[in-house]
Amino acid sequence: MAAANVANDASPDLNVEDIIAQVLEKQQSVLESVVHNAVKGALTEIDTSLQHIRTELEMQGTTVRDVMQRLEKTQGDNRQMKKIVNACVDDQKKFEHKLAEMEDRSRRNNVRIIGLTEGSEKSDPVGFLQEQLPVWIPSLQNKAIIEIDRAHRIYGKALQGARQAQQKGPIHDSRTTLRFKPDYSAFTIQRRQEFIAAQRKLHAKGISNFLIYPATLRVTHKGREFTFTTAKDADVFCRELDVEDDTTCTRDAPRLDRVPMMESEDDDASTQRISRLEREPTAEPEKADPPTAD
Repeated sequence: MAAANVANDASPDLNVEDIIAQVLEKQQSVLESVVHNAVKGALTEIDTSLQHIRTELEMQGTTVRDVMQRLEKTQGDNRQMKKIVNACVDDQKKFEHKLAEMEDRSRRNNVRIIGLTEGSEKSDPVGFLQEQLPVWIPSLQNKAIIEIDRAHRIYGKALQGARQAQQKGPIHDSRTTLRFKPDYSAFTIQRRQEFIAAQRKLHAKGISNFLIYPATLRVTHKGREFTFTTAKDADVFCRELDVEDDTTCTRDAPRLDRVPMMESEDDDASTQRISRLEREPTAEPEKADPPTAD
């Protein structure tokens, strides 16, 4: 139809090629207009969507910044709380030691007697002790009557540490050996019991050691004195001694490959010599008293 209109409008002098060119030019213009409008509409929609996304990202960024600020504040508060908790823990430990020291001071006149036959005191434990203490400890025989405020037995778990204690001396009652121990607080006893394993190892090696109040292990080894306030440090020291002993044993052990070979007629004597070297025991350290566990 458009071609017909163009043909009608065209002058009679135009040929067919010119008419087709005019028609194509007009169609191209219309097509460009349609494409332009379509692309413009699509770009407008994309721009609107991008604007919405940009706005949403800005809102999310604001939220993230707010969360980060709160997180930093929370972390700061957490660090401050940790400092406070650590300070409280340190104060608690100090108070525990102070309280244990005060309790130990209040018990300084108390004595635990371990190994006394059950029922030997009958119904009057105070009178029994006033009568028997000068017998057990001769230095008290010239003293006046010993004042005892109260005497009672301790049963159960309270004596678990005391049963492992070191014997103080050959003090006997009937057929049993008595041991006299300071009446420390439960907190101090627990701290002292932590050194039992280390003390056993040291006594097995014949190394002198003893506990100093409240819970400090003093060790004398090769003319030097060592003090340990924690059982962990004492265990490390014992392991170092084990390594030292192993090194010494390896260095001093006889070399069987250096034993001279005998003639064939003396094979029996050679065999006996090698067997004696293999069986020869090492000198055991002098056994010390068992460790103290108050």
